[in-house]
Amino acid sequence: MTVAAPAARAQVTDEPNPVIFPDPAKFARGLYTEGEIGSVVLFGPAGGGKVGPGFAIGTRVGYDLTRFFAVQAHGIGSTHQTSFPGMPQDEFMARLHAMAAPGAPKTAKAGHG
Repeated sequence: MTVAAPAARAQVTDEPNPVIFPDPAKFARGLYTEGEIGSVVLFGPAGGGKVGPGFAIGTRVGYDLTRFFAVQAHGIGSTHQTSFPGMPQDEFMARLHAMAAPGAPKTAKAGHG
């Protein structure tokens, strides 16, 4: 036994409004903060099998100057176990720290307007 669905009917009452995409009112403005957590792996001469992957945590603080440009300060730190047999640094938990303060073009910083 086959049952057919009733015919669908719709009524258009108004033309759809054209939407500017992306809506400039939805971009983030002013002060912002971001956090990050993950790992750091060193390649090439910096790693060379002597420094293992490590746990990393970082933060960014910035200010949006325009919809397309922001200035920010970025800090990240990570810990690594080293392998230098016969040297004082063997099995050492190295801590790496980095700080930067670049002006950065904004990418996909959409927020709630």
